[in-house]
Amino acid sequence: MLFIEAALDKKNGENTQLNLHKAERLQDFLQAFNSGNKVALFLRIDAGHQETVILRQLKKLLQSYPGEHTVIIYYDTIRKTVELSSNYHVDVKKECLEKIGRLIGNKNVMIKRR
Repeated sequence: MLFIEAALDKKNGENTQLNLHKAERLQDFLQAFNSGNKVALFLRIDAGHQETVILRQLKKLLQSYPGEHTVIIYYDTIRKTVELSSNYHVDVKKECLEKIGRLIGNKNVMIKRR
């Protein structure tokens, strides 16, 4: 897995491009940020994963990796963003991210520096 920093570039009438600023191994990124730097874990819940059962599993999963990093959830179908309480702050370990990725899809799991 890789951690990437990128920006969307939307030009009038042209195709949207993703401009890559930085890429590094996820393991290296997590090691640097677990050494004291704050990050936020962004989770996108799309229509296919907005079932009560999946959301309960996600809640349980987040609570099984307690830590200091904020979790922010974006509900795609209702276009609502929610920052979870400190009870759901996580330790962004590779194992945690992989489990979340299997539950809601890797494309829906993002880490951002704070």
